[in-house]
Amino acid sequence: MHILESSAFSFWGILPEFSILVTDLVLLVLAVFFRRFPNALSKLSYYMCLSVSFFALCLFVYRFPDPRYYFWDSFYVNDSIVRTCDALACIMYLFALPYSRSLLGELPNKSDFYPLSLMILLGCLVMSSANHWLSLYLGLEITSIALYTVVTFDRDRPTANEAAVKYFILGAVASAIFLFGTSYAYGVIGNSYIHNSHIVVDSLFFNYSLLSSSVLLMFASSCFKLGIFPFHAWVSDVYAGATEASLPFLTALAKVGSAIFAVKILFHGFSVLHVVWHPVLPAIALITILFGNVVAIAQKNIKKMLAFSSVSQMGFVLLSFFSAYATSAYDRNINLNFYSSFLFFIFSYSISVLAAIAFCTLVRKNDHPIVNISDLSGIFYKNPLLASMACMVFLSLAGIPPLLGFWAKFFVINRLVAADHLLIAVMSVLFSAVGIFYYLRVIKVMFFDDVQPDDSWHMVSSSNCLWIINCLILLFVGAFSHPLMNSITDAVYSTGL
Repeated sequence: MHILESSAFSFWGILPEFSILVTDLVLLVLAVFFRRFPNALSKLSYYMCLSVSFFALCLFVYRFPDPRYYFWDSFYVNDSIVRTCDALACIMYLFALPYSRSLLGELPNKSDFYPLSLMILLGCLVMSSANHWLSLYLGLEITSIALYTVVTFDRDRPTANEAAVKYFILGAVASAIFLFGTSYAYGVIGNSYIHNSHIVVDSLFFNYSLLSSSVLLMFASSCFKLGIFPFHAWVSDVYAGATEASLPFLTALAKVGSAIFAVKILFHGFSVLHVVWHPVLPAIALITILFGNVVAIAQKNIKKMLAFSSVSQMGFVLLSFFSAYATSAYDRNINLNFYSSFLFFIFSYSISVLAAIAFCTLVRKNDHPIVNISDLSGIFYKNPLLASMACMVFLSLAGIPPLLGFWAKFFVINRLVAADHLLIAVMSVLFSAVGIFYYLRVIKVMFFDDVQPDDSWHMVSSSNCLWIINCLILLFVGAFSHPLMNSITDAVYSTGL
């Protein structure tokens, strides 16, 4: 691996983010001068967003060489891991945006939604490339502020405004906690570069208790962003109350960014201090999995069920972090296979939850949105294709083979076993099995409950093809998951951490 500092590479290294930023600014200017043509402006904004995100994805896949580059005074880094994370974010965006477009309907000023969605993507890309605590915070806030806005995009809905206020207040507290932690770290280390933090800590005498507090504060902030127990209080209210067009971004793309945010803190910044944060991970992860599954069982509202399901799923993200070190490995040796299982799990969860959210928000029963699980009663008898595809989605989230969700959990558990965390692996399987109940309950309602003769279901027509493709990915990528896993592993090992 070669580590280079290159001014010539600076522009090319930031070209995808720069393209997205310029497109965002152009859309904002167009929104001011062409407000009299809302339909044309909305279509133009939508296709510009799709085009620039696809352009960025192509750059991430084909453009850059393998060596690790630091640029812009080492504020940003580019390597194969960064490009893999960026490509993942772009893929989620390309799925989320068409779903959101279908959900915007006749909302006023809907052309304003598209530059906000690009800001969410831009923030995720900045976090992925960040090599300085301030650039990491910048990416976090770009994403967060855009999310606060899209959550309340339907301003005439009281529940959307309530959800946005809750999300904003708690999110601001989490951001403040992160800044508080970084100020401690800077005070002790005297350095704000992420890649230098572990080197400085390893070579200097430092205030151990103060720096440990710093790491735990930043870790707590990342737990809030992921919706980890006990920082999950916002999740159900925001999922249930948010503007529906924001949900594909809130449930998938935001999780990708938040997971990258956590990795930057724990592994890129403070892997040397894993003796501080590593021992607490299994307890938090297992409680998160069990709590999310148990509370989801009690939910009748399908969005709240998916909210607590996401809490449970994020417990596996922490378990993938925990698998980085073996039981006897408090010798600072990271097994990079954890990164592969982590990235595969995030991809699997994001693509699965996008399909689930699309089903719950785009399906109409007698031309009315689905609210409760009981609204799906007997859908199989009236629309068997829709019910069968939805069944595949929920089975993937439950982790049933051979679907993609099974392999995601399998790779995480396999890494736990390989790292000698057998008890944690067994407990995670048992706690995860609890969650199968509420997914099977939805399937039971769809296939076996009674249906009224005049009931009918349909999906918003503009999203039919995309949703079917999304569902088929869960089957076919799941059936051929090992080549994808091998590609991710190659990207990880080509540069390391």
